[in-house]
Amino acid sequence: ITTARRAISMAPGDPQTMLYLGIALTSAGEFDEAKQVLCNAREIGGQHHSQGAASAWLAMALNFGGDPVTAEPYAREAVANPFTQFHANTALILSLTGQNQIEQAVEARRELESFRPGITCGWIETMTPVTQLEIRKRMMAGLSAAGLPD
Repeated sequence: ITTARRAISMAPGDPQTMLYLGIALTSAGEFDEAKQVLCNAREIGGQHHSQGAASAWLAMALNFGGDPVTAEPYAREAVANPFTQFHANTALILSLTGQNQIEQAVEARRELESFRPGITCGWIETMTPVTQLEIRKRMMAGLSAAGLPD
């Protein structure tokens, strides 16, 4: 977080650096600041390739902060972006399970599995930068609720 803040002070208009700070803040459980930083990254980024990831991590921050309804459109936007990876699908699944829309979450999980065959909760847990144990547990519970295998 300190390094990303320093990088932003040297290049305040760089959406990629803002994205990295937003991911770090989300991963550390600093959701309010993460939402602000990621919104700024999206505004500044325009058509930058980091837009999809910024939307995905904004959805993650909203999900983890307890607002899956607001997270859903950002997650859907991220899933539609060709430059995003599994975090976009994870954010959508978490948004849907957070709203108890299990059938839609299962469909989102199937979409994830279609381009990541064999993906599991364990794989996502090893790949996620989320460091807060309670948040990781909630993440895994949401993915499990959608039927992603352990």
